[in-house]
Amino acid sequence: MTFKRKPYERKRTVHKPIPPSQQRSASFARADGWHEAVEKENMLRSEAYRRLFPRFPCINCGKVGRSQHAHTNGGKAKGMKNDDRDAMPLCADEPNSVGCHTLFDLYRLIPGGREAHVEQGKQWAAETRHQIESMGLWPKNLPRWIECD
Repeated sequence: MTFKRKPYERKRTVHKPIPPSQQRSASFARADGWHEAVEKENMLRSEAYRRLFPRFPCINCGKVGRSQHAHTNGGKAKGMKNDDRDAMPLCADEPNSVGCHTLFDLYRLIPGGREAHVEQGKQWAAETRHQIESMGLWPKNLPRWIECD
């Protein structure tokens, strides 16, 4: 016995115009002089570098075996990440427990708000880079970080 598929009846959708009472109005500001492209820095991505981070304990709480590659929060915007070398190991979320990585990204890990997180992130990232170099784990084809400040 075979089953026959029922013929599918395709229904057409008719779109009606939106009545003026339900239309939304929008105003747009002119941006004369803002048409130039903004030069962006060439941020490096390195999977080999990111894969080193689960080896290290969380730099904040010391939890072992739950660390993730966590970018610093300075100089980034929505949808943008910093250079992969500008990061530190922070622990991931667990069931019923929020990890240091999430708290850091929400600016709730360190008292003092955003500025305190940016400064602490810079310090932790520098410590992490130094530790990776001193252990001889720096990826072969990844350029060294040039410390500024």
